[in-house]
Amino acid sequence: MLVLATGFQAHLFMRPMEVTGEGGVTIDEAWSGDHKTNYRTVAVPGFPNLFMILGPNSPLGNVSLFPAAEAQVGYIMRWIEKWRAGEVATMAPTPEATERFDELLDRETQSTIYVTGCDSYQLDPGGRPFLWPDTPAAFHELMREPVMDDFEVRSGPAVGAPESGGAARG
Repeated sequence: MLVLATGFQAHLFMRPMEVTGEGGVTIDEAWSGDHKTNYRTVAVPGFPNLFMILGPNSPLGNVSLFPAAEAQVGYIMRWIEKWRAGEVATMAPTPEATERFDELLDRETQSTIYVTGCDSYQLDPGGRPFLWPDTPAAFHELMREPVMDDFEVRSGPAVGAPESGGAARG
């Protein structure tokens, strides 16, 4: 496990760590636009097997961090269990599923105070809040179970997956 703390620069998330996805695209390039495009706050299309905790649009200001992070960890662990069982080798959200999540965020943020013209560090360069705009219950429902059809999944043995429940070795 790799943990990176960026300090209080809420908009940087995992950066300044350099992350490179498929085709050599970096996370900085993927997030160079107005919005930090992501899928359900935990994954980014084009970055197989990359999952985040408290990434863009996570409930950082309206929900306690602990249950939010626990819900995300549970979601990620369900993917890791599929990987360990050999059901998947790689997984990354599809651009279409990510776009649907982005549209959900756009709709839900319309009812928040953040879109009334306020100036906040919680707004991305495009002026949209990068916080979860709905209730804690809605967030926990979002994290309940992975939607396999929302992911590009490659089958096969996972590199480094343990054979008998031990720690992963690479």
